[in-house]
Amino acid sequence: MELKELTTLELVNTVPLDKPSKEKLLAEMTARLVSSEDEPELQSLWKHFREVSSMKDIHDDFALTKKFLPPHVADHYFEHLLQHVNWHKTLMSKENQPVEINRKMAYVYQQPVMYKYANLQLPGDTWSDNHMQELKDLRDYVEEKTGYRFNSVLLNLYETGKDEIKWHSDKEVQLGEKPTIACLNLGATRTLHFAKKGEKDMKIPMVMENGDLLIMGENCQDNWLHAILPERKVKEPRISLTFRWVYE
Repeated sequence: MELKELTTLELVNTVPLDKPSKEKLLAEMTARLVSSEDEPELQSLWKHFREVSSMKDIHDDFALTKKFLPPHVADHYFEHLLQHVNWHKTLMSKENQPVEINRKMAYVYQQPVMYKYANLQLPGDTWSDNHMQELKDLRDYVEEKTGYRFNSVLLNLYETGKDEIKWHSDKEVQLGEKPTIACLNLGATRTLHFAKKGEKDMKIPMVMENGDLLIMGENCQDNWLHAILPERKVKEPRISLTFRWVYE
């Protein structure tokens, strides 16, 4: 049975619950759920799948909150950050050579540091720098609503759908062994793709709209790769803020 035919709870009940079927069904239902407006039928499907599946822990690796910020609030922060953040298109390699990347980046921490990422270095700003108060307020709000604490934020600016970040996990040493990361999307809608490590057919697309918040749980980086792939039809910019706790 093709997954695209699964539109009712009765159809789900006919699917053999072996591991490959469960994984494909999970990917299908997650993709549909995150792009829906909490349709009762989809919620029933998901509840049923969680009850019968021994793979419930997969979904616990990430949790998406739609419209975490109201549109007018998200728009305000987007415009402020676009204008006032110290964006970098060129990073420095370990050999002190300039390397141009497929987007713009910025980093904010409690003290001036060089953020190390994929053998590249990004100069950081601090929370006390000019124009950072609104970013600090946004961090505090994310902390209040999620219950997690963050002392840094990595920002990515995708100016059009041509900009991308390739498959990776956030495994920098300074994040510790099992980091929890909050990813806030501002601006254009982009799809954040997840791929299960060691299982090439297990992929989940997360549609991230303006104001959406994705929590990547403590096992997410161990279990999944993620990427923002090119989407040529997207002409508007998108800012991604990934709030983290960094260990000195």
